[in-house]
Amino acid sequence: MKLKNYKPLDTDKIMKQLHNGKAVSEKAVEPSLSQIPSVAHRRRQSMMDNTNYKYAYSRKKLILHDKDCESVKHISDEDFEMLTTFDSQMALCSACYRKMLIRATVVNQPRKINLYVKAFDRLCCGNKKLHKLLFDHKAQLIDVDPNSLTIIVNKDKWLFQFHSDKLELYHNNYVVNDDLTRTFTPGFHLQSVYREPRYYGLALSEIISYSWNAHLKKEKDSAGSSYYEELKAKFDTVKNYKQIKESKYHITFQLIDYNYQALRFISGDKIVVNIRGPLPCDYIGRDEPFAMLQCRVRKSDVSAFKHAMKLLKDHAFSNKEYEYIEVCQTMEAEL
Repeated sequence: MKLKNYKPLDTDKIMKQLHNGKAVSEKAVEPSLSQIPSVAHRRRQSMMDNTNYKYAYSRKKLILHDKDCESVKHISDEDFEMLTTFDSQMALCSACYRKMLIRATVVNQPRKINLYVKAFDRLCCGNKKLHKLLFDHKAQLIDVDPNSLTIIVNKDKWLFQFHSDKLELYHNNYVVNDDLTRTFTPGFHLQSVYREPRYYGLALSEIISYSWNAHLKKEKDSAGSSYYEELKAKFDTVKNYKQIKESKYHITFQLIDYNYQALRFISGDKIVVNIRGPLPCDYIGRDEPFAMLQCRVRKSDVSAFKHAMKLLKDHAFSNKEYEYIEVCQTMEAEL
């Protein structure tokens, strides 16, 4: 049977085409000398892939860059060098200076360096302050995300929480031991709130200046100040004199003297008085610096007398004779 339009295959021609195609294919994959990476390029790539190398520079310009700086791409393979540690004695690239400082401090978080840069930008932290924080105060960068930053400064852990309208600063929790040392416990407590972005930098100043010893002293001073204020308020409200008699021209008072100072303050105001005492008093012992006196004062001098009594009371308070107030209170109760 004969097929219509059938043409027998030219096997010789097909074999020749296959042979030529194979030859061409082998020639296409064969690299040229210009395509083989140089030794310098392979060395460069090896150093860039090594996470121990963090900084790069050119042998010709000697300007240190962060390894991810755009300027590094323009350094030739032959001039390319890298360092594992930050060398502040070299000329430093201003474009990537902040990134270099952070890379020198961060541990096992190379992919978060840009987030750290943005966080410190939001905290209005200039290069000088950032260097002081990371190198002088040995701050440890713990963690960062788009809305928070966690660092340790002088053993205390701090958490910055960024919100659309404020910055919240949190301080690590702790319990105070009997010897006034601290034991840190999980979690944080709110330390401060900053409402305006221009003041966010104050949060960094707050943690840099924080000291546990200074905090303890402040609490003691505050407690002492509160006690002082309460005691002074008692002195101000309790009277150290009591009116016992009144005539047409005079008023007679009983008063509590302190170290014989009553006459000093009364005479200082040039008050005409007639003083009798010390009087017998059950609640004032013989060895006490206090004494009860009786004093007759002209009515025209009563205001000056009361002022002199206030000065006497202030004098006892300034000399820390706090028992004086108890004696005065007893006189008020008994008379």
